[in-house]
Amino acid sequence: MKIILGSASEARKKIMEKMSLEFSVMPSGIDEKAIRSDNPEKLVLLISRAKAEELIKKITKPVILITAD
Repeated sequence: MKIILGSASEARKKIMEKMSLEFSVMPSGIDEKAIRSDNPEKLVLLISRAKAEELIKKITKPVILITAD
């Protein structure tokens, strides 16, 4: 199954490359600064979810989608 890294992060890309995974990169383009929470744990989950929700609109085939913050 195809893997998509939903992030423009070079660090995350390098981690996946070190794991010898075949994947493509698809940044979400969301405005991360528009998402706010005083709780850091909640904030990273909100950003990750927002990335996934934006990318799902563009994906038409079954994939494994990885988003993080």
